[in-house]
Amino acid sequence: MNRLVARSFMHSLQVAALAVLSVGATALLGAVPACAAVLSVGSTTGPIGGYVCADVAGGNLAAGTPVNAFDCNAEGNQQFELNGTTIYAMGGQTCLDVPGSATGSTAVVSNPCNFSPSQVWFVYRGRIINATGFGTCLDATSMANGTQLVVNPCSNATSQQWQIK
Repeated sequence: MNRLVARSFMHSLQVAALAVLSVGATALLGAVPACAAVLSVGSTTGPIGGYVCADVAGGNLAAGTPVNAFDCNAEGNQQFELNGTTIYAMGGQTCLDVPGSATGSTAVVSNPCNFSPSQVWFVYRGRIINATGFGTCLDATSMANGTQLVVNPCSNATSQQWQIK
């Protein structure tokens, strides 16, 4: 009987170890829990003397609401959740979206989440890359308040070097 108890105990330990390993592997592969963050861009020597943040205009939940550059204030309309390849806005009620085909200077908006390729984003080396256009990055162009964010071909421009805070 002791062998049966020992075997059962060992089996339980193996199952527990596999569960721990699979959770760790999931985290390593990028499926990390969402957390609120601001997306800021700029430099202290930039054209407006500082950083601006991605901002859902007026905190509006309507489909097609522009996402603009605006002085950082960390209000709700500047808080985003990065979860996998989705960037949620407005408390998870909308998603960052590039409607249509992502080509040079395509406007970025806040839309209801539908998990289409236009709402798939990758963060790599400070750039936020959209999946619909080959090599298109989130760009704050002039970084002036009220300027709508766009996707443009990825470059070394300061307006494409995002910090997630």
